[in-house]
Amino acid sequence: MSSNDCRRRRVIRYGTMAAAVLCLSAGTAAADVVTKWNHNVVAFTIAAGRPNAESNAVAAYMHIAMYDAVSSIDGDYTPFATHVVNAPAGASREAAALEAAYQIVAAIYPAASFSALAAQFLAAYTADMGAIPDGTAKTDGKAVGQAAAAGLLAKRQNDGFRANVPYTFLPLGPGVYQKLRAPAVRRRRMRVPSPRG
Repeated sequence: MSSNDCRRRRVIRYGTMAAAVLCLSAGTAAADVVTKWNHNVVAFTIAAGRPNAESNAVAAYMHIAMYDAVSSIDGDYTPFATHVVNAPAGASREAAALEAAYQIVAAIYPAASFSALAAQFLAAYTADMGAIPDGTAKTDGKAVGQAAAAGLLAKRQNDGFRANVPYTFLPLGPGVYQKLRAPAVRRRRMRVPSPRG
């Protein structure tokens, strides 16, 4: 094989890979909502001083609801927790994902208990939903997102999400957890990167 043939194959291979990456990265509006709301949950909960384990669980619930909303519209994938039956095919995937995300965080961080955090999420939701053109697709998408979030919240009801479970340390011995004193560490403030786009 000549060097020109090798070069041509390499160009074709790299061109194909670049085209695939561009097609995959073109993404959909719903994917942008997922990325932005992942950032919102991380940034808002860290700034509010919420525990990492709680923030991670909230993000997981939110992502499940968003996935279920979008997959119910697409019909190509099996929903994780809630299949929204009769989801209109023309429903806005972006509105569905956004509504599902907001309904989860609004349920977990109600304004009565978490006023500042709830206000941040509401402001982000209002701005993002306002950017989606009004119409049937938006209305249908919001309904699907609401149903996906409600289904997940119903399944997770009384799951002990914020339960305070005490732990009793057993006497020392082989195979028994031993509490260690943490070394003195200077705490640094975590920097949350801004979302792309």
